[in-house]
Amino acid sequence: MTLEELAVVTELRLPIKIIILNNHALGMVRQWQETFYDERYSQSLLTVQPDFVKLAESYGIRGERVDSAAQAERIFAEVMTNDEPVLIDCRVRQMANVYPMVAPGKGLNEMIGVRP
Repeated sequence: MTLEELAVVTELRLPIKIIILNNHALGMVRQWQETFYDERYSQSLLTVQPDFVKLAESYGIRGERVDSAAQAERIFAEVMTNDEPVLIDCRVRQMANVYPMVAPGKGLNEMIGVRP
């Protein structure tokens, strides 16, 4: 996502929902560094990032932050039933991994985390 997309959403009043799964990291890069490079993290853990709710609001888009499952249920139920653009910053654990993934040098038929 870049700022230009937020400008287009505002200008055209597109009724889309932008959901950021925010782990304060470059998620797949961090996961590769953990899994394949002996946890040698390099520039993948983000200590500085914008307040995405305020950023959305600066474009005239409703912004929401989700820190818990209870908040997620309430906010998603509310925003998914309207026609306004919304940006939702969902905070997730920084070290949570996502599967399936493809290991270096492997093919899509050799993904990790897929049951045969």
